[in-house]
Amino acid sequence: MTQTMRSSSVNYWGLAGLPLLILFWLNTYQYWPFIADDSLISLRYVDRFLNGQGLTWTAGDPVEGYSNLAWMLGSILLGSLGVDLIVSVRVLGISSMILMVWTLFIFTRSLHQFTKQDEDNRLPQWSAVLPWFIGASMIVYAPPIGVWGIGGLEANLYAGALLAYLVSGYLFFYSDQSQSSIKHTAPWWGALLCLTRPDGPLFIALWTFIYTGSQFIGSRRDHRPSSQLWSRLKAGLPMVIIPALATLGQLAFRLSYYGDWVPNTAHIKAEFTPRTLGWGLDYWWSCFTVIWPLSLPALLSWLSPYRTFVITCWLSALAWIAYISSVGGDIFPGHRHAVIVVALFALLTTLGLSAIKQTKRRGTLAIIALALTLLSGHLSHRSFDYRRAQKERWEWDGQIIGEWLGESFRSQDPLLAVTAAGTLPYFSKLRSLDMQGLNDRHIALQPAQPRYQLAHDHGDGDYVLKQRPDILAFKGVGRGKPAFVSGDQMRRKREFAIRYRLRSLEGQWPYWVLSQLFFRLDGAVGIHSADSDEIEVPPYLIDGGVGVPLAPRKTPDHLQKLGIQLTAPQQTSTPRGVGARWPYRQLLRLLNFPMKNGVWSVETDPPLPLQLKAFPSTGSKSADLAFYIRYAHQDLQGAPPKSFNARHEVLIKKLKFTRMGDADRVRFVFSTPTMSKEIGQTEVSTIILDHFEAQQIKDHPSSWHGAWQSEGKAFTRRSTGQEGKQRKVEGFGGKQFLNSFHPQHGDRETGKLWSPPFKTSTQSVLSFKLGGGSLQRRVGLRLWINGVVVSTWA
Repeated sequence: MTQTMRSSSVNYWGLAGLPLLILFWLNTYQYWPFIADDSLISLRYVDRFLNGQGLTWTAGDPVEGYSNLAWMLGSILLGSLGVDLIVSVRVLGISSMILMVWTLFIFTRSLHQFTKQDEDNRLPQWSAVLPWFIGASMIVYAPPIGVWGIGGLEANLYAGALLAYLVSGYLFFYSDQSQSSIKHTAPWWGALLCLTRPDGPLFIALWTFIYTGSQFIGSRRDHRPSSQLWSRLKAGLPMVIIPALATLGQLAFRLSYYGDWVPNTAHIKAEFTPRTLGWGLDYWWSCFTVIWPLSLPALLSWLSPYRTFVITCWLSALAWIAYISSVGGDIFPGHRHAVIVVALFALLTTLGLSAIKQTKRRGTLAIIALALTLLSGHLSHRSFDYRRAQKERWEWDGQIIGEWLGESFRSQDPLLAVTAAGTLPYFSKLRSLDMQGLNDRHIALQPAQPRYQLAHDHGDGDYVLKQRPDILAFKGVGRGKPAFVSGDQMRRKREFAIRYRLRSLEGQWPYWVLSQLFFRLDGAVGIHSADSDEIEVPPYLIDGGVGVPLAPRKTPDHLQKLGIQLTAPQQTSTPRGVGARWPYRQLLRLLNFPMKNGVWSVETDPPLPLQLKAFPSTGSKSADLAFYIRYAHQDLQGAPPKSFNARHEVLIKKLKFTRMGDADRVRFVFSTPTMSKEIGQTEVSTIILDHFEAQQIKDHPSSWHGAWQSEGKAFTRRSTGQEGKQRKVEGFGGKQFLNSFHPQHGDRETGKLWSPPFKTSTQSVLSFKLGGGSLQRRVGLRLWINGVVVSTWA
């Protein structure tokens, strides 16, 4: 009889697991693949540790910019086994959810242990499973737990360790109810709780206070001898001592390794002011608009005879709410700190339903509790915090930009300064500076500034500038102008205005991402050899160009037929270089550019014909320069393209300035030795660009009536101003002009006309007067120099 019923019981427990899996999938899938930026901060520590760089965030003096040591140790363990680190924290988050469900299972079984004496009076097996099923449903379907099952932070592990500690503590309280082995592990769950977060001792202290007080009250009420009281107090010491030793051990490590009494995050977030209290109360108001339905089934716990345990759980929830309120709540989506409260509600609901002995009543209340659980999930769809978790993907944008920056610049060892200390530092693996102070002790110790949000109110702009960061990223992966305390202070500094330029980068793979970063002109990824006679300028520093990965792209066939060559990148993996996409026919400027006085030539890689315009110098040894690109380098070789469009762009790898002689100021000439070498020409042309528009033609063909060559019917006649139905042409500057209009066929005829070759000096300007043309630039005048197309007018 007993074996049969127990076998049936096991079947009910197993069958209850299937709907739990469905609820878990429905809850978690809607937030996939959300990952919190702070989780990537922790993973940067883990990654550096696994690579032999210690438990550090960046090079230099170590700083404890994390508050989840046990979580990170779990990730280190999985990472050492070859598990991807982001996968590792998701494994930990889901495993912690399973830990909570398993703890409720142990708890429910302990409440429904059957003996031979009451076997005939016990509840039906399906009814015995109901308390666990409802509590587990609250765990797997609660919105906060769903978000943080994959979000990458320690909330689920913290809640799992707390439930295991409380349940094992319950069994310790009422040892006559169960011989379960979990009660012997209680001290170790407490140690895990304290190592998971620095505020874990809060729950240990609360348990100690309640346990000690209940023993004294029970001893006086039952008139127990003092020896029995001290025996029970002594038996409870491991529940306190082992967690205390874990806390002291971490403190000793912190002092010896980081040189601080508290985590660096505490300097940033642990402020107890009326302002933070207001933030905290707003945070919990937002939480309870979603989780309030889960609190109603938890009220059933007051039906349980185990009042001390019920009081412990409720006081734990209230203490946690008060503590989080005092430090200002949280800034992440998905109500991370509500995970603890939801887990306690699930435990209390399980306890309350277990106290109801009537099968029908228990079933009815279980259905109501399940409906309230589903209602909480529905309310999350209307909450801004959970819609944020569903849509927030900028951390993954940081993977595209970060890996690209790391692959391209790691050899230069630049310093990357960020306000979001997770995504770009983790994926780029570059030396980094945290402008918010979570991972920088100096900034963390600065006083909090008013009018800034929680954890964003510390900074020091002067300090950041003194570190000479090479790249600055404000707001996530780079969202333009400076922000927060450090950024707002820096934008008012002359040093910042002179040294840094805001430029756009477009990541292309596996999807398009725009990042706007500040680059230091004279930094590791800025101008190379700025004080020498040869200067290499990364093209992404030119205002008007857009930084793109150096990865060529095949032109689609339908564009190739039009003669169009695309150079915008298309990668299938992370690129190893940063070029710039420059548009045709648009000015690109390099303003307030530090250079020696002298005559400078300009070259591009790949070689391109440029028009330059030098503006008045803005200061000593500096210049303002504008670039005007004519065509893509592919157009310089072979047949000219059939179509040109102002939207076409070219990909530039490098810009090089060479000092060719002395001058009283910075002057520019156009020189193309690299172009001539690659195209196979020996002659080099130089054009002085000063007063370009005012120069006159010095050498020109002696006659335009020589051996012209033609093709097609468009240029079969010389014209004097009117052909057939063509309106009279006026305004040309000579006696005759070239006219493609045919007397009988109008503009339908096509053709080409080449003049005889002629020579000019190297300091000539050719001027043409053109009317009509265009048709996507297929009709017009094209100039060839040394067999190379250098320009087309239409």
